[in-house]
Amino acid sequence: MKTKVIILMLLLLPVLTMANEIQDPQISQKDLDFPACPGTPNCVSSLARDQAKRIEPFPLEGTSFQSMELLTAIIRSMPRATVVSSSPDRIEAEFRSLLGFVDDTLFKVSEDGKVIHVRSAARTGSWDLGVNRKRVEKIRAKYLGNRDQGDMRNSVH
Repeated sequence: MKTKVIILMLLLLPVLTMANEIQDPQISQKDLDFPACPGTPNCVSSLARDQAKRIEPFPLEGTSFQSMELLTAIIRSMPRATVVSSSPDRIEAEFRSLLGFVDDTLFKVSEDGKVIHVRSAARTGSWDLGVNRKRVEKIRAKYLGNRDQGDMRNSVH
Protein backbone atom coordinates (compact mmCIF):
# COMPACT_ATOMS: atom_id res chain seq x y z
CA MET A 1 0.00 0.00 0.00
CA LYS A 2 2.78 2.45 0.91
CA THR A 3 4.53 1.70 -2.36
CA LYS A 4 1.41 2.56 -4.36
CA VAL A 5 1.01 5.85 -2.49
CA ILE A 6 4.66 6.76 -3.10
CA ILE A 7 4.39 5.91 -6.80
CA LEU A 8 1.20 7.95 -7.10
CA MET A 9 2.86 10.91 -5.38
CA LEU A 10 5.88 10.70 -7.68
CA LEU A 11 3.60 10.62 -10.71
CA LEU A 12 1.62 13.65 -9.51
CA LEU A 13 4.64 15.72 -8.46
CA PRO A 14 5.32 17.21 -11.94
CA VAL A 15 1.64 18.16 -12.31
CA LEU A 16 1.56 19.82 -8.89
CA THR A 17 4.82 21.65 -9.61
CA MET A 18 3.45 23.02 -12.89
CA ALA A 19 0.43 24.37 -11.01
CA ASN A 20 2.81 26.55 -8.98
CA GLU A 21 4.10 28.14 -12.19
CA ILE A 22 1.00 30.26 -12.76
CA GLN A 23 2.26 33.76 -13.40
CA ASP A 24 1.33 36.96 -11.61
CA PRO A 25 -2.08 38.00 -13.00
CA GLN A 26 -0.92 41.64 -13.21
CA ILE A 27 1.79 40.67 -15.70
CA SER A 28 0.52 39.69 -19.11
CA GLN A 29 2.31 36.57 -20.36
CA LYS A 30 1.26 37.40 -23.92
CA ASP A 31 2.51 40.98 -23.72
CA LEU A 32 5.90 39.87 -22.42
CA ASP A 33 6.12 36.89 -24.77
CA PHE A 34 7.73 35.08 -21.87
CA PRO A 35 7.35 31.32 -21.60
CA ALA A 36 6.66 29.90 -18.16
CA CYS A 37 9.18 27.52 -16.62
CA PRO A 38 8.38 23.84 -17.07
CA GLY A 39 7.66 21.57 -14.12
CA THR A 40 11.25 20.36 -14.10
CA PRO A 41 13.94 21.98 -11.89
CA ASN A 42 16.07 23.25 -14.79
CA CYS A 43 14.72 26.78 -15.19
CA VAL A 44 14.71 30.14 -13.44
CA SER A 45 12.46 33.08 -14.26
CA SER A 46 11.76 36.50 -12.82
CA LEU A 47 8.07 35.82 -13.46
CA ALA A 48 7.91 32.44 -11.69
CA ARG A 49 5.73 32.28 -8.60
CA ASP A 50 7.43 29.09 -7.43
CA GLN A 51 10.21 30.36 -5.15
CA ALA A 52 12.50 27.51 -6.20
CA LYS A 53 12.44 28.90 -9.75
CA ARG A 54 12.06 32.59 -8.99
CA ILE A 55 14.93 34.97 -9.67
CA GLU A 56 14.85 38.73 -9.35
CA PRO A 57 14.51 40.85 -12.50
CA PHE A 58 17.37 43.16 -13.44
CA PRO A 59 17.03 46.89 -12.75
CA LEU A 60 17.41 49.24 -15.69
CA GLU A 61 20.84 50.86 -15.88
CA GLY A 62 20.35 54.10 -17.78
CA THR A 63 17.85 53.81 -20.63
CA SER A 64 16.41 50.48 -21.70
CA PHE A 65 18.57 50.72 -24.84
CA GLN A 66 21.75 51.21 -22.75
CA SER A 67 20.77 48.36 -20.44
CA MET A 68 20.13 45.92 -23.27
CA GLU A 69 23.32 47.02 -25.04
CA LEU A 70 25.29 46.32 -21.85
CA LEU A 71 23.65 42.90 -21.37
CA THR A 72 24.40 42.00 -25.00
CA ALA A 73 28.07 42.91 -24.51
CA ILE A 74 28.25 40.87 -21.30
CA ILE A 75 26.72 37.81 -22.96
CA ARG A 76 29.05 38.08 -25.95
CA SER A 77 32.03 38.18 -23.58
CA MET A 78 31.07 34.85 -21.99
CA PRO A 79 32.49 31.51 -23.16
CA ARG A 80 30.28 29.35 -25.40
CA ALA A 81 27.58 32.06 -25.51
CA THR A 82 25.72 33.13 -28.63
CA VAL A 83 23.38 36.09 -28.92
CA VAL A 84 20.65 34.65 -31.16
CA SER A 85 18.76 37.93 -31.49
CA SER A 86 18.73 41.31 -29.83
CA SER A 87 16.61 44.44 -30.00
CA PRO A 88 16.18 47.47 -27.76
CA ASP A 89 13.74 45.53 -25.58
CA ARG A 90 14.64 41.83 -25.97
CA ILE A 91 17.69 39.54 -26.05
CA GLU A 92 17.65 35.83 -26.82
CA ALA A 93 20.87 33.93 -26.11
CA GLU A 94 22.17 30.35 -26.06
CA PHE A 95 24.79 28.99 -23.71
CA ARG A 96 26.49 25.66 -24.51
CA SER A 97 28.12 23.45 -21.90
CA LEU A 98 31.38 21.63 -22.56
CA LEU A 99 29.27 18.53 -23.18
CA GLY A 100 27.13 20.31 -25.79
CA PHE A 101 23.98 20.88 -23.72
CA VAL A 102 22.17 24.11 -24.62
CA ASP A 103 20.50 26.54 -22.24
CA ASP A 104 18.20 29.22 -23.64
CA THR A 105 18.18 32.62 -21.93
CA LEU A 106 15.77 35.47 -22.54
CA PHE A 107 15.94 39.07 -21.32
CA LYS A 108 12.93 41.33 -21.91
CA VAL A 109 12.24 44.89 -20.80
CA SER A 110 8.98 44.98 -18.82
CA GLU A 111 5.94 46.69 -20.30
CA ASP A 112 6.28 49.54 -17.81
CA GLY A 113 9.97 49.88 -18.67
CA LYS A 114 11.11 49.64 -15.05
CA VAL A 115 12.92 46.27 -15.02
CA ILE A 116 14.32 43.61 -17.30
CA HIS A 117 12.73 40.21 -16.86
CA VAL A 118 14.91 37.16 -17.31
CA ARG A 119 14.29 33.48 -18.00
CA SER A 120 16.98 30.84 -18.37
CA ALA A 121 16.29 27.15 -18.92
CA ALA A 122 17.96 23.96 -20.05
CA ARG A 123 16.71 22.94 -23.47
CA THR A 124 16.81 19.23 -22.61
CA GLY A 125 16.89 17.10 -19.48
CA SER A 126 15.18 17.72 -16.21
CA TRP A 127 17.94 18.88 -13.88
CA ASP A 128 20.59 21.55 -14.47
CA LEU A 129 22.45 21.39 -11.12
CA GLY A 130 21.66 25.08 -10.60
CA VAL A 131 23.69 26.17 -13.65
CA ASN A 132 21.02 28.53 -15.02
CA ARG A 133 20.62 30.37 -11.70
CA LYS A 134 24.39 30.69 -11.26
CA ARG A 135 24.84 31.99 -14.81
CA VAL A 136 22.08 34.60 -14.45
CA GLU A 137 23.58 35.76 -11.14
CA LYS A 138 27.03 35.97 -12.77
CA ILE A 139 25.55 38.12 -15.55
CA ARG A 140 23.79 40.25 -12.91
CA ALA A 141 27.07 40.80 -11.02
CA LYS A 142 28.82 41.97 -14.20
CA TYR A 143 25.84 44.12 -15.16
CA LEU A 144 25.59 45.80 -11.76
CA GLY A 145 29.38 46.00 -11.45
CA ASN A 146 29.37 48.39 -14.38
CA ARG A 147 27.19 50.76 -12.34
CA ASP A 148 29.74 50.72 -9.54
CA GLN A 149 32.45 51.72 -12.04
CA GLY A 150 30.35 54.77 -12.89
CA ASP A 151 30.29 54.43 -16.68
CA MET A 152 27.95 52.27 -18.76
CA ARG A 153 30.60 51.96 -21.49
CA ASN A 154 33.32 50.44 -19.29
CA SER A 155 34.64 47.01 -20.10
CA VAL A 156 32.32 44.16 -19.20
CA HIS A 157 35.14 41.65 -18.53
